[in-house]
Amino acid sequence: MDNTLMTLPDDVDRVTGAIVPSHAAVVTNPTIINPDASFGVMFSSRPTTKVNYYIGTGFFHLTQTKYSFTGGNDNRKYFKFSGHGGSQYRYQSIKFNAFYYLDV
Repeated sequence: MDNTLMTLPDDVDRVTGAIVPSHAAVVTNPTIINPDASFGVMFSSRPTTKVNYYIGTGFFHLTQTKYSFTGGNDNRKYFKFSGHGGSQYRYQSIKFNAFYYLDV
């Protein structure tokens, strides 16, 4: 990767709009591969023809992979959890929906 061809937001002068390359970081090893793992489950049920509900959860970055474009090993992807759920109630031809989402 040739970083001299990149234009980053910090490289644009806010007053004139001119492009002034200022990034000094050099990509030392652009071929690093760091696998990441995530997992999720979902449960859904329809106890009657009028009611449907679901609940689920997801876990992200289980391996907390290191990432760096400049060769440093200080950066890690943080573990992330999300949960979601919802329900649907049918009354004649009208559907009432509720959806909840939590991301931590």
